[in-house]
Amino acid sequence: GRISKFYKESCLLEQEYVKDEKLTIAQFLNNHSKGLTVTAFKRFTLNAE
Repeated sequence: GRISKFYKESCLLEQEYVKDEKLTIAQFLNNHSKGLTVTAFKRFTLNAE
């Protein structure tokens, strides 16, 4: 419901992977790089008014 939607929009690891929208970022990391972790990220907003 609403909480699931909130996490998909707000939490990096729950967001869709840009190149394959069937995967989340967490799923992509688990499938492609076992030892890789996210340590930091930047958020950009385009066309913000």
